[in-house]
Amino acid sequence: MDNFMFKRARNNLNETCEEVLAVKGDSYASDSDRLANFKRAGMAVGISPASAGFVYLAKHFDSIATWLREADVKLRAGEPLSPVAGGEPVYGRFVDLRNYVDLVFGAVLEMLAEHSEPAPAVEHEGDPGVEI
Repeated sequence: MDNFMFKRARNNLNETCEEVLAVKGDSYASDSDRLANFKRAGMAVGISPASAGFVYLAKHFDSIATWLREADVKLRAGEPLSPVAGGEPVYGRFVDLRNYVDLVFGAVLEMLAEHSEPAPAVEHEGDPGVEI
């Protein structure tokens, strides 16, 4: 894949992630708390909202890993690949994984803001610009 095609694919993925997060977010969380689903799930089983979110994230990571293992087997056998992973398009698994990374990131920031001692500000490239 050349750089142009990669950037195009990545931009499409980013746009789809934003669209899906807007649609699914409304059904899983409220306007006042984007992490409400993680908080309910975490409370139900006695773990932090960030840990509950990570379970959701890991589910999609595992589905992608399974698809890749199966794809390797098919490639070695000279068989065509299926774009489906666990009954859903593998592309959608990447969309969900990316969105869960963002949501778990938010849960971690909230957890640090609520439960850590003030730390000196450290700036680095890629800093999300969120004080904790």
